[in-house]
Amino acid sequence: MARVKVRESYGVAEVAGMLGVSRTHIRNEIKKGSLATFPLGDRVLIPRTELERLLASARRNQSASEQAADQLGSADSDRPN
Repeated sequence: MARVKVRESYGVAEVAGMLGVSRTHIRNEIKKGSLATFPLGDRVLIPRTELERLLASARRNQSASEQAADQLGSADSDRPN
C-alpha cells in the first residue's frame, strides 16, 4: 500500500486514489457541493480538513445503516412463523 504524505490539501486525483474511487466521482461530489475545494492556479485542491469531514460523515452513515439493518433483522426474528 502506498504511503500518503500528510499535507494541508490534496488534488482531485490524489483524493480519488486515497479513497479508491474515480476522479469523476470526486468531481461529481465537488459539483454537488458535498466536497469543498479551493483553487490554486489551474488546480482544484481539497483541504485535509474537508477530506476528514467527508470520511467522518461516511463512517456515521455506515454505522446508522448497520444499526437499521440490525433492527430489521431482530424484528424479523420476533415474528411468528
